[in-house]
Amino acid sequence: MKNHIYIFPLSTIFQIAVSFSPSIIPQPDLKQMGSAANGAAVDMDTSTSNGSASVDKGVDFANYFCTYAFLYHQKEMLSDRVRMDAYYNSVFKNKHHFIGKTVLDVGTGSGILAIWSAQAGAKKVYAVEATKMADHARELVKANNLHGIVEVIEGSIEDITLPEKVDVIISEWMGYFLLRESMFDSVICARDRWLKPTGVMYPSHARMWLAPIRSGLSDHKMSDYEGCMDDWHGFVNDTKSYYGVDMSVLTKPFSEEQKKYYLQNSLWNSLHPNQVVGTPTILKEIDCLKVTVEEILKVQAVVSSTIVKEDTRLCGFGGWFDVHFKGREEDPAECEVELTTAPSVDDVTHWGQQVFLLHPPVRVNEKDDIQISFTMSRSEENHRLMKVDLAYQIKLSSDVKSKAKMHRSSSATTFRTSDEYFLNLLPPGKAAKPPPDDDLPVYNPISPNGSKEHYNSSRENTIHLIPLVLLLCGFILWFFSYPIDVLKDNHITM
Repeated sequence: MKNHIYIFPLSTIFQIAVSFSPSIIPQPDLKQMGSAANGAAVDMDTSTSNGSASVDKGVDFANYFCTYAFLYHQKEMLSDRVRMDAYYNSVFKNKHHFIGKTVLDVGTGSGILAIWSAQAGAKKVYAVEATKMADHARELVKANNLHGIVEVIEGSIEDITLPEKVDVIISEWMGYFLLRESMFDSVICARDRWLKPTGVMYPSHARMWLAPIRSGLSDHKMSDYEGCMDDWHGFVNDTKSYYGVDMSVLTKPFSEEQKKYYLQNSLWNSLHPNQVVGTPTILKEIDCLKVTVEEILKVQAVVSSTIVKEDTRLCGFGGWFDVHFKGREEDPAECEVELTTAPSVDDVTHWGQQVFLLHPPVRVNEKDDIQISFTMSRSEENHRLMKVDLAYQIKLSSDVKSKAKMHRSSSATTFRTSDEYFLNLLPPGKAAKPPPDDDLPVYNPISPNGSKEHYNSSRENTIHLIPLVLLLCGFILWFFSYPIDVLKDNHITM
């Protein structure tokens, strides 16, 4: 069984590799199924247990931490209303966790969570930040007259020393699709070193989600790929004509390279809820108070989803996460708060969703079942990068099977589709309105002859334009056939 996984060096930071494996879905080893969480390496000078190469602190800082030293990056996160509201409400609606308590903010950034903790009644807050953003955090703390409570410490959580244990650890550690950046390792390190046995974690729980989606992006990415190949063929012809060198031998590897870039690359996107065509399913649940680093090195699950829309398109899968502020069982939150990055009309976050596109899309129907095998592990080259292997099967509903039997001599009910993907995690930005799904060319697995059929609902609109086009062509022919001298006499300039 072939299984290819790629990492494409588009970005040093925002990169996760994804592979869609062949059609047969292997059952995971339940003993190896771990929690999914995001974080930074606990021991950054040693290899991780998943075989990753040793991490150089200087390289890690240059590639990862330095991006958080810029105010524009902090502003982008501080402008995320959903993010801000969730943390603000979790703190101020659960003041009993903060009044008179000692708090540790891991990766404080601008210091906003440390400031809120102090305003909620904490007697002491340690705000740890690995970058020079710590200088700005100190200024902000002082400007808000909290420098007597909040102590900003510049350094990594793995290296610093605190004078006491803490009652609360608060951190905004989540990356794209929860796992990007591997920052949760640092939070676990802080928990194991500094949290009291009776302490609480903010957030306390996290979940990863995956759902079938439809999206006009599939067609657009295919057009980008085809345009790139057209440009390549022109380049090959020009090089042969002008310089006498035949480059056509490189066409195949160039095509494979660009196919990985354009067609096997996941996208950051802000999905509309209507684009989710199947039931969302949980890939992983995490108890932040109990999970270990070893348990989050790999996320492995076999899950199912049911199509909920009639005669629609399966264009890929969308992934997102949510976190919860519940306190702990012995000391629960008075007001539980949820922060979700699920597709939404109004509550859009800077995390967005990760979209894994299919080429071509597949036509599915209501009640069709999709079985998905999902594995995410860390890159051997960079512990902050992730490799994802995803395989899926589509099983037709009984209604569709009966229709298939009417049109096909073979009434196979399971359609297996596979492809190779690698994940590109783009920096966040304002999401563009997705292209209309009705303009997508779609593969219909139950076409009468069993072949690939393409459907485009815009054909009817094109037909309606034919008379107008003919009329325009007639006018152009009449205009240019008019005698030139007549045009001059009527002062018409050509």
